[in-house]
Amino acid sequence: PLNPGGKVPAVRVEGQLITESGAIVTFLADKYAEKGFIPAAGTLARATHDQWCYFVLSELEQPLWTRGKHKFALPKEQRVAEIFPTAEWEFQRALSLFSQGLGEQPYILGSDFQAVDVLMGQTLFWGLSAKQPIEQSNLQAYVERCKARPALQRAQAREKALLDSLS
Repeated sequence: PLNPGGKVPAVRVEGQLITESGAIVTFLADKYAEKGFIPAAGTLARATHDQWCYFVLSELEQPLWTRGKHKFALPKEQRVAEIFPTAEWEFQRALSLFSQGLGEQPYILGSDFQAVDVLMGQTLFWGLSAKQPIEQSNLQAYVERCKARPALQRAQAREKALLDSLS
């Protein structure tokens, strides 16, 4: 496998393997900084960007991954079904914090879609696919804005074509 841990995502750039979604997204945003998907290093906007990156990966994604591990990823003898209510509570708590932080802004840092919105959007899509309710109206609108992005639709079409070619 590309990733020695057997997980996705993973990307090889100039012979160097990069794993972990946060590292990949911020690397690509920095590498193509002229596209404007990440604030400049050393700015307060970048600190806010990074704060939300770490939040999504440690607070919002973590309970989904805990739930996923105990539902399908771990060997059956290692799964603990009793963890589900706690993981669901943690996810809802993190959603509430994100809802407060987002407020009525279209995206995390304001009017412009940024690299952190890739991480947040994908995590919220995962939550919905795992049947975790997102009841906050500002987060529902945020999810719809993220889903409507043409770049996401192109990426999903490429992914579908690739998967279709493998089957």
